[in-house]
Amino acid sequence: VALNDKGFFDDSSVYASAEDRLAGVRLDFSGVDNLVTAGDRVRVKGTVGTDAGGKYITVTEVTSSESGEKLLALATTKGTVDTGVLVRVWGKVVSKADGTFVLNNGSGDVTVIGTTDKAVGGFVTVTGIATETGVKAMEVL
Repeated sequence: VALNDKGFFDDSSVYASAEDRLAGVRLDFSGVDNLVTAGDRVRVKGTVGTDAGGKYITVTEVTSSESGEKLLALATTKGTVDTGVLVRVWGKVVSKADGTFVLNNGSGDVTVIGTTDKAVGGFVTVTGIATETGVKAMEVL
């Protein structure tokens, strides 16, 4: 799998995507030395778990790693792709709450887990990880 940027995630986790960007998963490196960086292609061993953020793998061993280019985010209008996939969504901010906001580009509402300085009615582009409840923001422009 190819590693994505960490964004707003904790120090021990990083999201990884398949080369075709159709699947992804959070990798928790808290139990091993994390010597990998965004864009690396890795093979890992570990155990699967589930928490409020969805499924993840607790990495117990990195079996191979090689440097590579970062994958581009998958552009989508509604964020309706498999959980764990790096996506880019855009639209007008229609509401804001504590730690989340909702955007709409005419295709429907997308909940973004993150914050923006834009006021309601402002236009934003969000790059983040698709989750069961919305998009977990890594970058908000």
